[in-house]
Amino acid sequence: GVPTAQGTLIGVPVPHEALASMIGASRVRVTSNLNQLRRDGLLSKQGRFMVIRTEALRAWLDRSRK
Repeated sequence: GVPTAQGTLIGVPVPHEALASMIGASRVRVTSNLNQLRRDGLLSKQGRFMVIRTEALRAWLDRSRK
């Protein structure tokens, strides 16, 4: 990914079906989880690309470790 002010931009569009195949999950499960990550503010989209909200993800991980 490419660091940006918003987070890390994944500059390759990855269809949910392809991502599901890569991780051994169903497309429906991948879509559901990506939507949850968006609602939680950990992921956003820029056109067809994903942006991982790096700082928000770090904070979420810190909270979950406690």
